[in-house]
Amino acid sequence: MFVALRKIGFVLLLRVLAALLAFYTASFVTNTLSVYESGVFFFVSTSILMLTSFSTFGLQNVVLKFYSQKKYEYNLVGSFYRTSFVTSCLVILMSYSFICIEGLLFDWFALVVLLYCSSLLQLSSLYYQAVGRLSRSILFQTILVNLLFVACAKLIDANTLIEVFLSFLAAYVLCAMCAVGLVSFRESLCQEWLMARDLTLGKQFFYINTLSQVLMLGGAVLAKANLSNEEFAMLSVGLRISALLNFLIVAINFVYSPKLVNMHSENKMRALMLLNRISILSLLCSLPVFLFLMFFSFEILRLFGEEYVQASGILLVLVAGQVSVSMLGAGGQYLMLTGHEILLRNITTVSVIFSLTSAYVGSLFYGVIGAASSIAISVVFHNISIICAIYYRERFFILSPRGLFR
Repeated sequence: MFVALRKIGFVLLLRVLAALLAFYTASFVTNTLSVYESGVFFFVSTSILMLTSFSTFGLQNVVLKFYSQKKYEYNLVGSFYRTSFVTSCLVILMSYSFICIEGLLFDWFALVVLLYCSSLLQLSSLYYQAVGRLSRSILFQTILVNLLFVACAKLIDANTLIEVFLSFLAAYVLCAMCAVGLVSFRESLCQEWLMARDLTLGKQFFYINTLSQVLMLGGAVLAKANLSNEEFAMLSVGLRISALLNFLIVAINFVYSPKLVNMHSENKMRALMLLNRISILSLLCSLPVFLFLMFFSFEILRLFGEEYVQASGILLVLVAGQVSVSMLGAGGQYLMLTGHEILLRNITTVSVIFSLTSAYVGSLFYGVIGAASSIAISVVFHNISIICAIYYRERFFILSPRGLFR
């Protein structure tokens, strides 16, 4: 127990650092570019992040599950790297006209490289999480990317949209090279490439993983059809600040997701009790952050520029919705990794349909505040649905305070 708490403390410290760096990076962009240009940057970067779930084809979840349980006959990760390159090319080919808006001069190859590097980081991060190297997982997923991005931008004195994007691309390329290089010290990356096998393994997670990413980011991206670039910049800043509520649950999931898989196969009740403790702990610890963001929203937004202070209403709505993520704890991971993939897929499908529809309609009639409200309501709906699903299947309420004293 002490070792687990020590791991949580260390991972939590890294997640706080990652959250602060992400916060600083977003403020760096908004203070370097105009509100209009910031909206373009956030739209394209958010789209790339969402498309990563397509290019990885669920293989990151295969890595987490198989390497956590040590139930694999072959070294999978090297083959997964090659497969994700093919899927990255196909994804960019199908979405190129959608991403390249507002006269952005990125060519097809640059976007493929950016998406492929993002896929490599996802796969490498989940690999390190599965094998217990949590610090490396967080380092490559968030910390190093943000550090390199700001460093590259300052090195070339970036002050235009293209220069900022080139810095963004360079950071991902360098970070992906480091991540893959370190993985190669532990695993042979020269084994046979079996793309058909990879796609067969990944398809069981592809649908759920893609829907989860669309649920998180699709509403904002779709709402862009009815929003100006300035409004989308306001919404993006609100989303990034509200994400600060999630750093604790992400830290806990990093430590306990592999343990939940193994514990469930040995003793399901123990796994449910652990899930209960995770949910209660994350909810209690997120409340101070929630109150801080509520009471100091103006001061926080002013760090991004005076133009963003008017986004305080957007921020408050999004922060209120993010509280439900803390309530859920590791519930989504529990369903995905313990044989309830179909149930999670059905819940997420309904949530995505609701999210995309409400985000488009809300932004159409009520602008950016309608989009923010729709996103927040969708998050709450999804997380409460998962809590109810766990109770229906396991007859166990993950937010019951009695579990803390058993």
